[in-house]
Amino acid sequence: LLAIGGASSLIFATACLTPLSNLVQGLVIAVSRPFATGDKISIGSMSPLIGLVEHFGWYQSRLRTANNELVVLPNSMLAKEQVVNLSRRTSKKIQATFRVRYDDLPKVHPLLEEL
Repeated sequence: LLAIGGASSLIFATACLTPLSNLVQGLVIAVSRPFATGDKISIGSMSPLIGLVEHFGWYQSRLRTANNELVVLPNSMLAKEQVVNLSRRTSKKIQATFRVRYDDLPKVHPLLEEL
């Protein structure tokens, strides 16, 4: 009987591990606030999942992708993956190539200063 009680306790503890992990990670995310509802985020680094945060909950969060797919993610996954908040960028890098005639070179510097 004691062995059955020990085994059932182990099974119960293992079953509670994932929901408890999601709850704890949800608390960590809520405190650190890496994103908010309405933010555009990228999750993962190899082939990132990009979408708008529709809902943040204690156990899971929901993203809406560009294809209008609703993706439900457990908070433990959000804590393990790299999350980039694309809505909170302060600047963007723009790279462009321009051809300038030698006669117009004196005009280039003042134009770049305006940018």
